[in-house]
This record gives sequence, structure tokens and C-alpha cells, in this order.
Amino acid sequence: MLSHFSRRIAIASATVLGLASLSAPAFADTANDTLPLSGNIASTVNLTFADATKDLTTNIAASTPGTYKVKLSDITQMGTNDADGFTVAASSANMSGGVGKLTSADGDDTIDFQVVIAVNTDDGSALTYKAVDGSTVLYTGTQGNVTDQALFISVTQADSDTADAGAYADTITLTITDQ
Repeated sequence: MLSHFSRRIAIASATVLGLASLSAPAFADTANDTLPLSGNIASTVNLTFADATKDLTTNIAASTPGTYKVKLSDITQMGTNDADGFTVAASSANMSGGVGKLTSADGDDTIDFQVVIAVNTDDGSALTYKAVDGSTVLYTGTQGNVTDQALFISVTQADSDTADAGAYADTITLTITDQ
């Protein structure tokens, strides 16, 4: 027969083994939790010209009244990653009444101009030129990049008696905005 001490060990062993076998399913439990993910892709727009400056000296003859239409620069790239596309507007540092003003060095004389963005192979003669008031849309594009456009200027030179000979200048700022 089992001694009293041996019987207690056998019962204690059975109890430990029984507890161990009852605890085993606890390792198979699972837990779930959520991890919210979010992010923001910044809107990007770009506008790049092939030429940084344009000298209009040969296109604006102070002695010859008329309208001169000149390609200022090819636009090597303009676009956005916005699915709704983009618009481009222009403003002139010397604008007055929606018309850009090439202004003489002394500020006394001006020559009016307007601009347009069109296919870069155009000669500019039959285009509809627009205001440089900062809000008139010159171009509307879709998502992606456009590379076949150019900026044209239409300069109206009044009678040579109204504009003195000399240097005339202005700065055109194009603003590209995603929709």
C-alpha cells in the first residue's frame, strides 16, 4: 500500500498535472486590436520656363505703331498631381485696368500688353490674349504635366509721338493653382 506521504504526493502530482492540462488552452487565446492608418499626399504644382528673360527690343519698334505678338518662352513643364487639375493666371508688376504696362525707366511712358498660353508651335498671331490682372485664367489643365505650351505676349505700341525712346520693363508673374 501507499504510504500516507506517497498518497499525498500522488494526489498533489495529479492536481498539478490536471491544472497544467487545464491551463494549456490559455496559450491558444487570441486578441484583436486595430491600428488606424492615415496619410496626406501634399498637392504639388510646377511651372518651368525654357527662357528666364526675354528682350523685346527687336519686337517693339518705338517708331512703328501697331500690335506685336511675340512668343516669350516655351513652358517646359506645368502641371499638378491634383485629380481636379490646375489653372494658370498672370499678373504684371505694372498692371493697370487688367492690362500689363511696359514702363519706361523714368516711369512717364507705358506700352500696353496682354498675354496668353498656347501651343508652343503657334506663331501667336491668331490667339486671344487675356488680362494680366492676377485672376483671369490663362490656361486650365488636367492632372499630370503639360510640356507643349508657350507664353505669348501681345504688345500694343501707340503712335511714336506718345512713347519716348528708351528702356521699358515689367515683370510678369504666372501663378499656377491646383483645383
